[in-house]
Amino acid sequence: MGKYIIDWLKFVREYLPSVLRTNFVDLAYVLLQGIRDTWFRFSEHINETDKVLRYNSQYSNMQRLLNDLYDSNNRHIKVYDGAAENNFLLAYPNEELKTIEIGFEVVYQMSEYMSYEGFIVELPNAFKTNGVVDKDLEDKIKRTVDNYKFASTKYTIIYK
Repeated sequence: MGKYIIDWLKFVREYLPSVLRTNFVDLAYVLLQGIRDTWFRFSEHINETDKVLRYNSQYSNMQRLLNDLYDSNNRHIKVYDGAAENNFLLAYPNEELKTIEIGFEVVYQMSEYMSYEGFIVELPNAFKTNGVVDKDLEDKIKRTVDNYKFASTKYTIIYK
């Protein structure tokens, strides 16, 4: 049942006075029904809290959470930093602070570099039905990500 296991019948037998044990065990057990219900709700709350605390806002933990909830068989959901997708070449341009091109690489101003989209949640195309995005599933994934991400962090959901 969880961390806090109590055998209530044994509890009643041990804490009743020995004179009352033969006749009133069932009565005392029934009288403890309210306490047993409260204990059950407490135990369920502890189990749910433990499930929530297994994950945090790190990309690897969020990826594990989304795969556990929505893609437990294939585990194709990926979560990664949005800046990792953009391979910027960092250089200090001249005083004009304009975007310059070096060979095939484009160098951006620092303000453009810092405006990336937070992190990316990559879902497999198998989540689409006949090429159409399942909005209910996407909304569930958004709610899950919103619960675990930092408050001002942006994210983008893409399909690959």
